[in-house]
Amino acid sequence: MLSFPPSTLVRIFVARDSVDMRKGIDGLAGLVIDVIEQDPQSGHLFVFFNRHRNRMKSLVWDGSGYWLLVKRTSPADPSRRSSRKRDAGGVSSLARRCPRPGRELSDVGGLGRG
Repeated sequence: MLSFPPSTLVRIFVARDSVDMRKGIDGLAGLVIDVIEQDPQSGHLFVFFNRHRNRMKSLVWDGSGYWLLVKRTSPADPSRRSSRKRDAGGVSSLARRCPRPGRELSDVGGLGRG
């Protein structure tokens, strides 16, 4: 469970510019240092959004490691929820390409070194 100390001790920093959502903990911690000019291990909460403002990542240090919280809002129109094609069994094309347990990525067409 993620809990914060009393609110007077924790500050929330929101990045004004959009951020590449492919960034992970190290990339976001680098932005905290370079752009926000804060210490990412301060215990404060750092919030980042993508260009469309439909995805958010938050970074916080809890004393023993980083928490990376991710939120993706779903579109209001249900017809736009998934553009991925599904077969008759409801399996998406991506799921069919993922290897079954015990198989190497190179054994699956289109993935790995195959």
